[in-house]
Amino acid sequence: MFQDPPSTRRAILAYLLAAVVVGTVAWVGSHFERSVFWPAPLLMMLPAWLLGETALGNIDAGPKLIPLIGALPFIIVGIPLLRPKSRVMWPTAVLCFTLAIASIIYFATSWGYGLKYQGIAYTASMAVANLGIATVCFWLTWRGLRGSSYWHRYLAAVVPCLWIVWCALPWLGEMP
Repeated sequence: MFQDPPSTRRAILAYLLAAVVVGTVAWVGSHFERSVFWPAPLLMMLPAWLLGETALGNIDAGPKLIPLIGALPFIIVGIPLLRPKSRVMWPTAVLCFTLAIASIIYFATSWGYGLKYQGIAYTASMAVANLGIATVCFWLTWRGLRGSSYWHRYLAAVVPCLWIVWCALPWLGEMP
C-alpha cells in the first residue's frame, strides 16, 4: 500500500482520504468547543459564522459547515499530491510559513485577552501546542523539500491542515 511513489489511483485515494480525515477532525473537534480538545480556531469559526450569516441567514447554522471549511485548506494545498511523481512543495511551505507568522503575531497581540478571559494555563498551553505543531510542520516540510518520499510530502501537507482545524489561532477572547 505504501509504495513510493504510489500509483496515480492510490495517490488520488490518499488525497481524498486526507481531505475526509481533516474534515472529520474539524467536525469532531467542533463538538468540544472552547476546550483544549478544540479551542475554537479563528480560521474555522470566523468563516463558519460569516457563511452562516450570509449564506444560511443564521449565524448559528454556520458551524455546521466546519467540516467543509476544514477540508478546504488540504484540498488546495494537497493538489500537487494528485501527481505522485511531482516534487512541488511550495503550497505546503507557504502554508506552514504563513501559519507560523500569523500565530506569532496573533499570540503577541491577543495574549492579554487570553490571560483575561481564558487564564494563564489555557493561553500558555495553546501557545506551547502551536509552537510544537509549528516545529513538526517545518520539520515535515523540510523532509519533503529534501526530495524524500511521496509519503513525507503527504504528511507535510496533512499536518498543517490538521493544525488549522485543531488549534491554529485559538479563540482567546470572550466567546459571543
